[in-house]
Amino acid sequence: MPSPTAQGACSFHIEAVDDQRESGDLGATGITRIGGEHFTRWFREGIVTTPGHGGASAPMRVRIAVTKAYFQTLYSLKAANIVVKVTATGVTGVPTQKMYRGVDSSTQWTASQAEVQSAFEGALADLQRQIAADLGAPCRS
Repeated sequence: MPSPTAQGACSFHIEAVDDQRESGDLGATGITRIGGEHFTRWFREGIVTTPGHGGASAPMRVRIAVTKAYFQTLYSLKAANIVVKVTATGVTGVPTQKMYRGVDSSTQWTASQAEVQSAFEGALADLQRQIAADLGAPCRS
């Protein structure tokens, strides 16, 4: 377990979230279009709950660019995907970049709004796990 000092050194601050998707739509379920009018706000509010996210005084600065977000169905299967590019700049001032894909896939039962929302929440949680693990890696060294 990292020391409290190391734990603080691994905190990060998400200073920007940019939506770089080519389309605002999120896909379709059956013949029903899934609009993405509120996606960017929902994503910003959700991503700042990532474990390790601290205040503006955190030593690591993070910028996140959402490059894709979409929902797919195939027969009774559904999948939500969120693809982001994360740029992290630590105390050395040298930025590093990495792409992440958060995914949630499962059986589609009703093609309801709640099912679509749940799938995107699962994809966001998958992203958060990956990002927190990578940004927290210096604490485990």
